[in-house]
Amino acid sequence: MGATCLVIASPPNSPEGRQALELAEAFLARFDTFALVLLQDAVVLACRKQPQETLETMERLLARGATLSVLLEDLALRGLASAELLEPSVLMDYPGLAKLLADEPCQVIGCV
Repeated sequence: MGATCLVIASPPNSPEGRQALELAEAFLARFDTFALVLLQDAVVLACRKQPQETLETMERLLARGATLSVLLEDLALRGLASAELLEPSVLMDYPGLAKLLADEPCQVIGCV
């Protein structure tokens, strides 16, 4: 099987956003290849300026090999710049998102 992609759209301070991060940590323990795809309000998860607990979770996920993809349009809509993102983050547009989710052998799991 290819990569497992967890698509998150909820802000990190919501119950759904916190649950999505817990799910991401559980997936990383289970799957060899794991991609975290951030859309809508979840794009703030990729930013360095966060509550300490959320930042530590994101850094732990990246250190353990998760890849991080962020929808550029959603980042811009929230007044955020790519310079504010954790490294490594991959910026993508809508065609790139569609390619990631449709073209690659990827198991896609969505979170609200």
